[in-house]
Amino acid sequence: MTESQGKMVHRLTGLALLLTGVFVVISLVNIYSQSAGVDVGGEVRNVAPETPSIYISSSTGGARNDYTTSAAVSLTAGSTKTIYVNGSVVDVNGFRDISSVTAVVYEAGATGGASCSANRKDCYTVSCTTEGTDTTTLSYDCAVPIYYNALATTKWTATVTAEDSARSTSSASENFAIDSLLSLDYTSELDFGTMTPGGSASATFTATQKGNVAAALRLAAEALTCDSGEIPPENLKYALTDVGIANATSLSTSATTISGAEVARKTVDGSDPEDELIIYLEVPTGVGGACAGTMEVSSASAE
Repeated sequence: MTESQGKMVHRLTGLALLLTGVFVVISLVNIYSQSAGVDVGGEVRNVAPETPSIYISSSTGGARNDYTTSAAVSLTAGSTKTIYVNGSVVDVNGFRDISSVTAVVYEAGATGGASCSANRKDCYTVSCTTEGTDTTTLSYDCAVPIYYNALATTKWTATVTAEDSARSTSSASENFAIDSLLSLDYTSELDFGTMTPGGSASATFTATQKGNVAAALRLAAEALTCDSGEIPPENLKYALTDVGIANATSLSTSATTISGAEVARKTVDGSDPEDELIIYLEVPTGVGGACAGTMEVSSASAE
């Protein structure tokens, strides 16, 4: 082999070794640079909802205390007065973790306290509407229709409870008062029908409880004006039962509290308490035609 041929062999050998080295490096780079998925995970523990804010308002979403122990709820005679228990609650697991918000409104003497059974006198239970306001905060609004016979005391409590998906709960309470309501419904008309001069007639008068206070009846009479003549007020008489006009008591133009005529306070759900009187009309001679007048009815607390 000539010297020039030897140099060529050396060059070719060197080039082959260089290419082999580059190939090995590229292979190693490929081996060590392949991508891989790494599983990442964990568990976020449940945290109970924080203590809710709570207000007792006169309007939905009021977020203010319109009713307190010194600013009582005024009830509506024979119907309901809706109050609103509202506020917000925070759950660091997110507001969607809160599964329910409920409210119990009860009087201090209610059997079972905050676990009382719903009734119109002293215990109301409601589910509340909710709405997320940011990622962790839930606003709530609980409409509570309070009936006219709810107890008149300063010892009412509204308790709201938020529960999350793990059944962890938090609660808050606020106290308020309900005012007394003296209200009766009365027979609107006493029709004695066709009467005879010198005779008498009777009709039944009914008073029905529509408030939350036991009530005594007070009556007064005016003269009845007829097409011919008039019937004096004292000719209107009353009795607790149908004992006959001879044993009845005359009314006068001054209001008289009727002893024994009392409409009890409603304490259980169902029919409203009522009381009846028999009203007599003694017709004098010398009168004729259609007669009309007024019997004034009022009430006073019997408690």
